[in-house]
Amino acid sequence: MNHSPANFHLKPLMVGCWQLDDRSWAPLTVDQVERALDTYLALGINQFDTADIYGRSERLLGQLLAGRDCLVYTKAIFLEENPTPAQVRSKVEASLRNLHRDRLDCVQVHWHHPHLDFASTFAVFQDLLDQGKIRRLGVTNFNTPMLAKALQYANISSHQVQYSLIDRRVELSMQALCLQHQIGLLTYGSLAGGYLSDTFCGVAAPKVEADHARRFLLQQHDPIPMGVGRGCRSFLGRCCKLHENTKNQFPRWRSTG
Repeated sequence: MNHSPANFHLKPLMVGCWQLDDRSWAPLTVDQVERALDTYLALGINQFDTADIYGRSERLLGQLLAGRDCLVYTKAIFLEENPTPAQVRSKVEASLRNLHRDRLDCVQVHWHHPHLDFASTFAVFQDLLDQGKIRRLGVTNFNTPMLAKALQYANISSHQVQYSLIDRRVELSMQALCLQHQIGLLTYGSLAGGYLSDTFCGVAAPKVEADHARRFLLQQHDPIPMGVGRGCRSFLGRCCKLHENTKNQFPRWRSTG
């Protein structure tokens, strides 16, 4: 999903490709991945999201999508200290090689330590934009002050954030900043890892946090108040009490939101 201004040309759906990382997910053969990509393209879905740390994901997409009409959004993820300009450029060059591109459609900067000064890093990315190595620059999971600061050093076109009916933090201040600067919002977790669907009706709770699809809930002790607050909890609670078959209620809640 995306909420974007008219000059930011994105279709409503983008395919997340973390699942191509066979270190974290059930391994898929190259043929299986190719058939899946062919299906998406046949349906008119030609936007894909990956990252430099998603194992083989970039390389597979580069191999199977070379020369095809599509957009591939990747990420540059910085986990520790401030990278040097050489390290930033090295990441971009590696993604260019992996994706078989002369220019990256979009690089999304993911920053883990908001207390670090990333001014020099975004200055390098702006240079790469000016050089034509990158078509667009985005960020992922920045808070509002971080995004406002990044805008002082580079032209930001998109921001990828978690957003759903029960996690609406983006509406507090981020949405207004993005609208002000014509930044497209790319949302993930729109069904809260399946919580806002019938996927887990009648399914036992997972034994470990790493059970992927439910990690959206387990990584936070109480995720619902972080979003829309007690009103949402109360509403969902009433649905569960009044209707034993909640799978008929959650789609109705989504459609009226």
